[in-house]
Amino acid sequence: MKKLILIIALVVVIGVVVLVFVGRNQSRAPGGGVGNLPTSTTAPGPVPAGLTISLQTNQGVVTMKNFYNEAAAINQATVFLRIDFRDTYHYEMGYNRQNSTFYITLDTYSLADAIEYRSVAEDDFLNLLGISKSDACKLSVDLRVNPTYVTAGNYPIDLSQMNYGLSFCPGAVSF
Repeated sequence: MKKLILIIALVVVIGVVVLVFVGRNQSRAPGGGVGNLPTSTTAPGPVPAGLTISLQTNQGVVTMKNFYNEAAAINQATVFLRIDFRDTYHYEMGYNRQNSTFYITLDTYSLADAIEYRSVAEDDFLNLLGISKSDACKLSVDLRVNPTYVTAGNYPIDLSQMNYGLSFCPGAVSF
């Protein structure tokens, strides 16, 4: 019974992540992890083996820990790195295999929590990939606030409509 509940919860979380990701505005501004799209996009291939992988960006190659080895789940389109099951993380994190974009979605009910967990999620992102801030800024990273939490929470404005990027990268947007 516990397995069934866990599977249902995982499917719901994946559904929310997909809805958030698909419903996003696809335009991206240049700079700071907000709009650094890879130089090429191809259909996802097999899961890479090894301890490290390299991603080609429009600012050069970034070599990192093989995050596939740490994935909570992998499907054809997405590598789920963090799933916020029972408020474990207060954010979701993953990698879109089709357009080589990392995403971080904050699951918080208040602006103060969003500010706190943005920092926590960014630190986790750097540690998970084993990269520096400067290398992280070369990657395409989409950081948003989950619209479900914004609607139900205590936010002065709707923060879910914007890609904020990594706070330490050029082009990042403050809350």
